Amino acid sequence: DGFANYDIFIFCEKGTVDALWKSFREAHVTMHESYDQGPINRSYGIRDFNVFDPDNYDIVFGELFEETT
Repeated sequence: DGFANYDIFIFCEKGTVDALWKSFREAHVTMHESYDQGPINRSYGIRDFNVFDPDNYDIVFGELFEETT
């Protein structure tokens, strides 16, 4: 899934990534199409999404998550 293929990772407080994603979407910030439906839960326990800044740096915003069974 491109693990560690980014320029910077910003670790967010648990429960904030979805609201942050929504804010970026509403501001029409460029992000990969895989995030069209929102942040993604990774197999290694991180929920994340990325954006590209005006200089095309890949910035990931992520938080820890726990899967419910």
